[in-house]
Amino acid sequence: VSAAALGARPARQYDLKGSWIGRSEKHRLPCSTLKDNEIRREGLSVPSLPAVHGQMLPLAIGHRYEQVMRQLHVDTDFLASINVMDYSLLLSVYEPGVCRPAT
Repeated sequence: VSAAALGARPARQYDLKGSWIGRSEKHRLPCSTLKDNEIRREGLSVPSLPAVHGQMLPLAIGHRYEQVMRQLHVDTDFLASINVMDYSLLLSVYEPGVCRPAT
């Protein structure tokens, strides 16, 4: 079951377009949805997990990698087929073992 389906609030959220032009959060609040430049500059981060020597937190999708990539291709092919050129991916990062209710 997805953490989002359980009503959990993500530790971080990123609105990703695959560009860097104008892709920074100008007025950043603790629960702001971050953009491409923040993930490039800071890597994936979870507030309660300390960074280790500036390393990025890995995107751990493990055995689901092929499934995720296939779905991304299906989704982008669909959007292209209906001439949608401007879209983004909303990536939500949840803390392992923590399920905070949405407010």
